[in-house]
Amino acid sequence: MNFKFSNPTRLYFGSDSMSNLPNELSQANRILLVYGGKSIKSSGLYDQIITTLKDLKKVVYELSNVQPNPTLSKVYEGEKLCKDNHIDYILAIGGGSVIDCAKAVAVAGLYDGDIWDIIKYKKPVSKKIPLGTILTNSATSSENNYYSVITNTETVEKLGWAVWPLNHPEFSIVDPCLMLSVPLEHTVYGVVDIMSHMIENYFHNKDVNLPIIAIQDRHLETMLKQMMELGKGLVKDLSNLEIRESIAYIGTQALSTHARHILEGDWASHLIEHAISAVYDIPHGGGLAIVIPHWMKHVIFQSSLKFKMFAANVMNLTQGDETDLEFGLRGIDAFSDFLETIGAPLKLSYYGIDNSQINEMIDKSFGSLKTIGKFVNLDQSDVENILNACL
Repeated sequence: MNFKFSNPTRLYFGSDSMSNLPNELSQANRILLVYGGKSIKSSGLYDQIITTLKDLKKVVYELSNVQPNPTLSKVYEGEKLCKDNHIDYILAIGGGSVIDCAKAVAVAGLYDGDIWDIIKYKKPVSKKIPLGTILTNSATSSENNYYSVITNTETVEKLGWAVWPLNHPEFSIVDPCLMLSVPLEHTVYGVVDIMSHMIENYFHNKDVNLPIIAIQDRHLETMLKQMMELGKGLVKDLSNLEIRESIAYIGTQALSTHARHILEGDWASHLIEHAISAVYDIPHGGGLAIVIPHWMKHVIFQSSLKFKMFAANVMNLTQGDETDLEFGLRGIDAFSDFLETIGAPLKLSYYGIDNSQINEMIDKSFGSLKTIGKFVNLDQSDVENILNACL
């Protein structure tokens, strides 16, 4: 169970955390703001930050309109701004997509080659422009980890990449008050995304009887149970600050290093969803809500023990006379019921997706890999069956 661990991100959590921004930017001079659409302007956050930066006498440039499933072309746009204007600090304001884009821009801004070579071929890199984040929606844990996902619309590829520990933000501000204006749809997607990362790590290839593994499993089970209760409460009361705060707290951990550093999670569901959203550009959280239950129903026949644990310890079900397989399937159905309760989609037809590009989605799920998934290895026929079930 050897592992390396380093999380250099300074995390400021709570309603007064914005007060740390001036000190964190004390050494910065030329700052690139990276953000999405109109939400930070309509909420007043943009004006607040601009005023702060002007008071600090910073020179400010902007990379705006970062979309969900951030694109390589937007990264190139940010790279040019950095190199043309000698940017020495990047400040990302938004959710996971904005922060993922900013991580790529931070590396590209000091890289002489093509950032896509780093993302796709995992070429080594040792420097980046310093990066800070202000989180406005909890979902990906990108504010507290070294992962990023970028979509290349030219090659129709959506790829995750990581540089440890370089891609950690220098600091992240997590103020739940900034999340009160997140609309219902994006709130649901955030809940699903947070849970998906814990589920991917929960279904790992380690011996569940080892005490050190049991510690990790119980930790993930507890957070998953809490997320279900919090998620059901939040969709009924989007302005509930206590629930937003609790979800933001779990969100900082769900895909952080300490939640997975001795586990080798499955991650096939994410690769399948990345392929779907590369082809159809659907919301990541929505795609995961569709894929994960169908992945579960496909792989349970090869390994039912962990699904028995999931049914009992996460879904709080009691096993009767049924077999472990039957009990595990009931747990999966209970999880699907939860997703439906919070308003998550359960079929790709929700987004108007049919089987017309199923072969491309299968191909994109694998890239250069022959199989995907660590908990259960999947080949192309497995993924075809899962995708057909998702339709």
